[in-house]
Amino acid sequence: MLVLVADLTLDNSILRETTPGKLLNPSRRRKAVRWVCESLRISQRRACRVLGQARSTQRRKVGVSGEEERLVAQIIALATQYGRYGYRRMTALLRAEGWRVNHKRVERTWRQEGLRVPQKQPKGGGYGSMRVPASD
Repeated sequence: MLVLVADLTLDNSILRETTPGKLLNPSRRRKAVRWVCESLRISQRRACRVLGQARSTQRRKVGVSGEEERLVAQIIALATQYGRYGYRRMTALLRAEGWRVNHKRVERTWRQEGLRVPQKQPKGGGYGSMRVPASD
């Protein structure tokens, strides 16, 4: 009985040590399992069981293809060249260049790279925009 209480206590401490929210995607769970194994010095098997990660998913090597790297580089280059374009217009530009991409792939890459469309700047004050105080 004592072992079971100790196991449950350790499981609760593992869950408390990880992020406060849900670990929704496998890459976040993979990082959490790695961190828990290193910090609490527990086995990968136990960490995977507690955090709900399949061990096969944990051990899978994630590889990025050469085409994906070129696509990311091209998206970043286009985003710097056309600052106010969003991912939809980037998709159209990439398709015009011959890339076979859909908007979902471009949007996912857009978010992963942290790209954002900058806010519109207010128009500068010209001659007509100056206000003259009314005299009484």
